[in-house]
Amino acid sequence: MKNPENEFKRYLSSERNYSNNTVKAYIKDLMLLKSFISEKYELSDLLKVDQYHLRSYIAYLYGKQMTKTTILRKLSTFRSFYKHLIIQGIIDYNPVNAIISPKRPKHLPQFFNVEEITNIIEGIEVKDIKSARNKAIFELFYGTGMRISELTNLRHKNVDFLSDLVRVFGKGSKERIIPLGSYAKEALRVYYEYKKEKNLPCRENDFIFYNLKGAKISVRGIRLIVDEYLKKLALKEGRSPHSLRHSFATHLLNGGADLKIVQELLGHVSLSTTQIYTHLSTARLKEVYKKSHPLEKDKK
Repeated sequence: MKNPENEFKRYLSSERNYSNNTVKAYIKDLMLLKSFISEKYELSDLLKVDQYHLRSYIAYLYGKQMTKTTILRKLSTFRSFYKHLIIQGIIDYNPVNAIISPKRPKHLPQFFNVEEITNIIEGIEVKDIKSARNKAIFELFYGTGMRISELTNLRHKNVDFLSDLVRVFGKGSKERIIPLGSYAKEALRVYYEYKKEKNLPCRENDFIFYNLKGAKISVRGIRLIVDEYLKKLALKEGRSPHSLRHSFATHLLNGGADLKIVQELLGHVSLSTTQIYTHLSTARLKEVYKKSHPLEKDKK
């Protein structure tokens, strides 16, 4: 195979339906590895990379003060790349399998408490299409826990007002269904009215959220909107737009939701990814313990 990187790029785009940004990140990881083995080992073919080359590259990354998270992501790229080559019958072993991966660092996600969320959303006074859109973004973001990219790609046909459900397409175009809460539903209804007044596209296949130039809103556009309101209320430190998704999961668990249900709503493949939110629910666990344990609940 003359150019396995291009074939892998085609595979990620066409067969796995990964986003352009994800595909670019995968290919960039491969190109950086290729540059390293070319410079250090005078090796220009990724097909000839073995476990020793990879260990050397990982040592190099540690020397460059790369984080464990970044190294793990690169190893994931390489593992997928060589696994694909094995399936294609081009190589017969995956060199990444001989590598001991660094332990993933556990960082508790930042989230907002209920009062902060309430202050943010109630602080958005709807008086025009811009403020109506912004309120709908916050309500839908916090009310469904979807990712920013999923929010930007949401179309009118994905929201069912009759059954109060939202159809979301996550990573790898995997579909999941999320309930549409009453607050998000009302915010969307108001936004739709403004869209119709401004003659913005509202057909089934049209995107829901637009920027002020009339184009589909970008991930960066939503980040800027959320950041603007967080700064107004001095809530920016340590928090990001993604904190709304973290808040959605944390508040559900604190309210007694089952972990498997939260996993499904978030679109996590692995339950272990969702379990990080259980660390944020310690107060809830203590409360339930004191109310339920026979020796504790009888205490005056």
